Amino acid sequence: MNLTTVQALVALAAFFLTFTVAILGGVRWMLTRWERRTDERFDRVDRRFDRLEARTDERFAEVDRRFA
Repeated sequence: MNLTTVQALVALAAFFLTFTVAILGGVRWMLTRWERRTDERFDRVDRRFDRLEARTDERFAEVDRRFA
């Protein structure tokens, strides 16, 4: 192997390393974004269920007052 071949192999390895880091960085960004959005959706659903539960409790309390 001469110096040109070694330089070409080093350049190729550097290219693949850079490419791999870029791909993994993008995957990490997408997974982080997906996790954050999923957490936000679960929080919204939890708040919706809390409101529904509060309204149901109010209705049952009103029925209890009417028929007590």
